[in-house]
Amino acid sequence: MKVFALLLRLRPSWGYSVKVPNTSASQPSLSLPPPTTLVGAVAYGVLKLQGRDQETEISGGRVTNFAEKLWSATVYSGASLNGFGAPIMDISKYIIRIYQRKANRDRPEYQLGAIPTGKVYVTGEIRALLGFHEERLSKIVEKFDEVLPKASYLVTRLGAKESIVSVEEVKWGHSKVLGREVEFCSSFYQPLQHSVPLGGCDGQGFFYKETFWDGGFFDVGEERGYLVPGVRDKYISSLRGKFKADKSCEVHEFEGEGFVVCDVR
Repeated sequence: MKVFALLLRLRPSWGYSVKVPNTSASQPSLSLPPPTTLVGAVAYGVLKLQGRDQETEISGGRVTNFAEKLWSATVYSGASLNGFGAPIMDISKYIIRIYQRKANRDRPEYQLGAIPTGKVYVTGEIRALLGFHEERLSKIVEKFDEVLPKASYLVTRLGAKESIVSVEEVKWGHSKVLGREVEFCSSFYQPLQHSVPLGGCDGQGFFYKETFWDGGFFDVGEERGYLVPGVRDKYISSLRGKFKADKSCEVHEFEGEGFVVCDVR
């Protein structure tokens, strides 16, 4: 499989906030930006470069947009930290009157409420690695090898609208195929279903599990487990882990970072 890859180095103004799905009264943040957030950020850059809005359309009896189209050509998307993240819960003011009994909705003391909102403050950089199936990508973005690198420099945020980032560097090109059932090193999370942790490539071999989702731009996506090389405790840090992929997936490498390519959506 021929895969076109992007590697972005992003400098956050403070950090990021990507809320765990299906939360309400308490809204913790995921430890790292999920795959869909990264694809959506690049999709926004493409539209901005082309002078278009994030328009929606009806396709196959459902609402879709350009980010979801780009997701259909994505075979890998992952994030890591070059630095440290500090997860906290800030208190935010939310409108809560719609959740009150009808008799109380117009009373001033029932209008607003304090909601714990998760954020991850970051010292250092966020790195994003994306891989696209070249043939399918060519049908979605003309001259993608010119457009996607330029669009990547127009990425402005990850997650919530306040999660502003500036782009430090973008690298692009075709990934190298390492094979199947091979060991590889990576600082980026890998699909739990198709990869096994083997330890650390640089000494420390810590991993934790995180749950993201597959798709879900206009509905609830299917949950997917990921293996994250690093530590999630009082702080979040990324480490370089050693993995082994199963025989159903190819292992690719770009700029020294391995990643698992299993299928095309």
